[in-house]
Amino acid sequence: MNINGYILDGELRTTNGANCRWGFAHRDGRRYFVKELLSPVYPTAETPLEERIKERKREGCRKFARRQALLYRTINECSDGTLVHIEEFFRYGSHYYITMPAVESYPEEMMRSAAFSPDDRYRVSRILIFGMARLHSAGLIHGDLKLSNVLLTRSPGGNVTARIIDFEDCFFSEESPKPGESIRADQRYMAPETFRLMTGEQERLTQAIDVFSLGLMIHEILTGRFPKYDGEYDYPFEAVLSGSPLMILKKRLPEPFDSLLPRMLVSEPEGRISLEEAKMYFSDIRPMEERGQTGEKDFFSRAGNL
Repeated sequence: MNINGYILDGELRTTNGANCRWGFAHRDGRRYFVKELLSPVYPTAETPLEERIKERKREGCRKFARRQALLYRTINECSDGTLVHIEEFFRYGSHYYITMPAVESYPEEMMRSAAFSPDDRYRVSRILIFGMARLHSAGLIHGDLKLSNVLLTRSPGGNVTARIIDFEDCFFSEESPKPGESIRADQRYMAPETFRLMTGEQERLTQAIDVFSLGLMIHEILTGRFPKYDGEYDYPFEAVLSGSPLMILKKRLPEPFDSLLPRMLVSEPEGRISLEEAKMYFSDIRPMEERGQTGEKDFFSRAGNL
């Protein structure tokens, strides 16, 4: 199947009831990851609706497309390579698509294996802080940070490094969801205030939700497990909301993470450290050069096709 010049390797698939289908394709000798968004659906000439209804839906789709194009362009512009590059965003027929260069990565299980050395764990944790700090500096919130949204790759220098993926739940800081709006977040890494909003409380989501999720991720990367909490709760956010503290395994954390993670996992969002401040915990505040993920071409959208 050919989608706007991308030749699919096979059928697109969906996972766990997600709001998209995905697969791989090739174009001009390069391999790409392709994601088809299942919503919104752009009414075509063949769509069996009254024309006035179709035009109203089309205008909603055009508004969505303008916002997404700005979002993906902003991500590309702020990335130093840690945020996976978005190649194109376009509409083909009734659906919108995102394409990215395919990234050869290690299986997620490597993060829990002996092959993932202490140096690797430290380096990847540091890279995630610096990469997410750049996203935050552009006024964005990832919104769905979790280990499965981190790809482990090998840099040109031979080091294990990391790249962050899946920006479909990403939003600008001024776009905090409102009670009743759809929010997709993995409960294992969810910040307490995200759950409060999901249950109808008036809560403004800020970049602090990413800080909390990233704190849990880094604790898991460095120690192999989440912070300890009361066994009657299934998830860290439940324990925090019930007043049960997260017991950070400080003795198993290398410096400076032993003092940094407690500040990332504060229960109230306004008390958490920002990732720009978190960078100052490292003596060399420059992004790690061994990533070597520069030189990708600028994002563009086929505006006339949106």
